[in-house]
Amino acid sequence: QGRYNPRSDRINIMLLDRYLPRIEFDSYEDFKENYIVNVPENFNFAIKAPSLANGLIDMLEKHMQEHPNTKLIAIDTLQKIRTGASRQEGAYAADYREVGMLKSFADKYNITVLLVHHLRKQKDADVFNKISGTNGIMGVADTIFILDKDCRESNEAKLHITGRDVEFDELYLSFDKSTCQWTCEGNAEIQAKKREVKEYTNDPIIKALRKLIEIDADW
Repeated sequence: QGRYNPRSDRINIMLLDRYLPRIEFDSYEDFKENYIVNVPENFNFAIKAPSLANGLIDMLEKHMQEHPNTKLIAIDTLQKIRTGASRQEGAYAADYREVGMLKSFADKYNITVLLVHHLRKQKDADVFNKISGTNGIMGVADTIFILDKDCRESNEAKLHITGRDVEFDELYLSFDKSTCQWTCEGNAEIQAKKREVKEYTNDPIIKALRKLIEIDADW
């Protein structure tokens, strides 16, 4: 959707999938008072919100009326605002309808609505099949990002990207625990080849063979 400038355009974050006792603030002002950080004036957040069937779009419409310079709304997680399929529709139709409501809202205001969603635990050759739910979610979304790790403890991950207006890409990311930030190291395929070369170079057997060759070139 529309591009935004984080320095001037407003951002609204909805942290709905958090354990509330860990969040000891109820308002934006309380957040600024309890956290020693430089919170931008154009930043809003919420820890509670109605579901799509109980007024979420109306709430977002009101937010846009009060803050028309909003360009990004992030909802963590999608599941917290869903109501599920009715008796008259299947799972695919429900996924398509509910995500479609948010898509229509984003299109109306030319903004980005970022939905955080979970993956299935089982392996799949196509990483996008790991999205929890049906293909109705992917069918509506303009762009899909999947952060996939080999194991929970790993500080390395691949960010898979696909969408209507973006080229498919896979990026290699590394996580810094000291700053709690992910850093993009570049294209995943290129980085994988670099890692293979590094692992080969650092292999003890390869090092030993190279040392022998240095000592005796005829070895």
